[in-house]
Order: sequence, then structure tokens, then C-alpha cells
Amino acid sequence: YDLGKTAANATLTVTDAAGKVMWSGPAPSLAKGAHAFTWDGKGTVNGIEGGVYTLKVAAADATGSNVAANISIQGLVSSVRQSDAGVLVNIGGAEVPLTGVMAVAAVPASPTPVVPPTTTAGTPPSSTGTTPVQG
Repeated sequence: YDLGKTAANATLTVTDAAGKVMWSGPAPSLAKGAHAFTWDGKGTVNGIEGGVYTLKVAAADATGSNVAANISIQGLVSSVRQSDAGVLVNIGGAEVPLTGVMAVAAVPASPTPVVPPTTTAGTPPSSTGTTPVQG
């Protein structure tokens, strides 16, 4: 979650697809900016099974005014598929509409050893560079 400014209080709530509250509690950080939150799947309801869950943030500043909050997920893309709802991107096990993707970045590759240029009689030094790509 990302808070637009520092909050005096904030509550995180996880709901299921039907809108039923599965877990609710105080936000771990009230400072302006991006914060990580991981829900362990445990909550106030017994027998939680796999499904679609939504994180909601309710935050207020010291005067009681609402603080803007955005929710995002970050992870590796494992698949992309076309559905009746449009293109869905699987990010860390969660399907997100392509329209909700804000940024895509390459995973840093492990360092590639650098081979020094070689020379052959009568020709200048040469080297070949490659950029590893992970998908």
C-alpha cells in the first residue's frame, strides 16, 4: 500500500470476493510512501480457502481527513492469458487485468563474465557483447 501523506491512523482490511471481511488490523506503517504488507491467509474466519481477496486501506491524518492510499502488488509474471474479462497477467499467483499493470522491468540477470577482446594478426581487437534476457 502507498500512503499519499503521513497518517495518524490506518486500518488494512482483507475481504473475499463476496465482500466478507477475512482479516482487519492496524497498518504496520503510517508514514507517507510505499509499504509492504503480506497477509498470511489467516484471519478472523476459519477455513479460509484459495480465492480472490482484496486489500482495502482506510487512513486518516491528525485532523481526521482521509489520506489517499493506493494498492499495488509486485512480483514475477508467470503467465498471461486472454479471458472474457480481457487480458489477465498472473503476478505471483494473482491474476491482474493488463490495464492494471503500471510497470514492467527485467529481472536482473546474474553477472556475465567479461571475455577480453582477442586479436588476430592483421585485424583490430574485437569483442562481442550480449545482454542476458529472462522472461
